[in-house]
Amino acid sequence: MIAITDSAFNPLSDGAQVHLHVTDADFGAFRSLSATMALAMPLAIADAERRASA
Repeated sequence: MIAITDSAFNPLSDGAQVHLHVTDADFGAFRSLSATMALAMPLAIADAERRASA
């Protein structure tokens, strides 16, 4: 399992084989998820390509 979190101390990272720490921009009450999405999209595409070739 890959955990994408904003903190190394997040409980999700305990059970993960890989922990990816992402710091998103914070605009007051709103958090931009563009850094998280920029990381998640290539992971999803790579997984889909791996499954298609298997």
